[in-house]
Amino acid sequence: MDQSTIDLMVQLQLEDAGLHFETPKGKSREPTDEELAVQLQEEELKCASQILADRRMASSFAAAVRADGRLLEIHQGSLDLLDRPPRQVTGTGWVIPDDFEREVTDLDDETLVKLQMLSGDVVMGTADSETDQAESSAWAAQRNSQPLRDHVCVACTEPMEFINVARAPCQHEYCRSCLEDLFRAVMRDESLFPPRCCQQPINLNMARIFLSTDLVKQYMIKKVEYETPNRTYCYLTSCSAFIGAAHITGVVATCPECECTTCVSCKERAHTGDCPVDPSMQKLLATARKNRWQRCYRCSRIVALAHGCNHITCLCGGQFCYDCGVKWKECNCEHWTAVNLLERAHEIIDRDGSPDIDDGRLPQENLQRAIQGLRENNDCRHGGWNYLPGPRQCERCAQFLARFIFECRRCRLQVCNRCRRNRL
Repeated sequence: MDQSTIDLMVQLQLEDAGLHFETPKGKSREPTDEELAVQLQEEELKCASQILADRRMASSFAAAVRADGRLLEIHQGSLDLLDRPPRQVTGTGWVIPDDFEREVTDLDDETLVKLQMLSGDVVMGTADSETDQAESSAWAAQRNSQPLRDHVCVACTEPMEFINVARAPCQHEYCRSCLEDLFRAVMRDESLFPPRCCQQPINLNMARIFLSTDLVKQYMIKKVEYETPNRTYCYLTSCSAFIGAAHITGVVATCPECECTTCVSCKERAHTGDCPVDPSMQKLLATARKNRWQRCYRCSRIVALAHGCNHITCLCGGQFCYDCGVKWKECNCEHWTAVNLLERAHEIIDRDGSPDIDDGRLPQENLQRAIQGLRENNDCRHGGWNYLPGPRQCERCAQFLARFIFECRRCRLQVCNRCRRNRL
């Protein structure tokens, strides 16, 4: 039975199940056994429909990878042609995108095997199985080199099969559900962009086979927004949609959602002549100067330092010195101000619940030890973590955790698992 016939059968059954619930049944009541059975069938059909959609996408992606790989082989002897703008191979009509070669070679053998398995190119089993269909040579090679075993998702810690996990560059593995959750979280929280694990970006090409088509499209749209340095949003507060470069002419940006026009310079309603003075913005800037707040050099966000060192990482990814506002490591300012350093040292000692407190005063040697540790680890890469049981609050996202938290062995930073893996 071909793929299109299977798709049609599932779709027709879904429509039949949907018709069962269209007729109103009067007042709210407990569903009958028949209705529960139909509801369960509908859920299973939706699951089957998603699996078929994933298989179609994987099959299409695998075919594209094979074709692209063949294209590179054909033109391996004349790769110098690929460097000529607009990167078109003479006589073929093919136009090669700038990142074409990188994207093809980014897919490792493991991802290619998973693509083949999802697309049906690899048949699991042996000739002695119920189907009497022998496994393919590609799958046999993979089976011999890497036996199937349970893989543990680093986010939910659930055991998963090889085909159902995506491997990050740091070798940690994510199940489909947790990977989708991460990409959705990235679209809500810019501090998680780009999607990463252990400070290493997750390759979208390797993750794509585990993500729905709609999610990938939404992420790509958000990616454009995040990667735009001086962004423009619709001035209309009820809209506030991001306006990309394609909708900007000169200094006027036309919102693709509501079609209102915004000035690219002052971010207010489009106007003629010089930008008018915004009283609210001037008042905010005056307050920022009074409190010695800084503005990110990259996105112009105003940042207030509550505690910690002068190394600021903005939501947009820009890093700068809080003391002078200059790009990080391009100034001669101290890494810590004396007040913030002392406050942080006291936080660490108080958090530990030191038994050496005498009349409310901390022993000088404990304080000096904490200060010295902070100075030595001012650019900590968080290479190792300790598991601490008990209720704690994450020092990055402020989430309260009732059961445990992780503490960096060097700088003593305490964070949740999401921040440890995907935010730092």
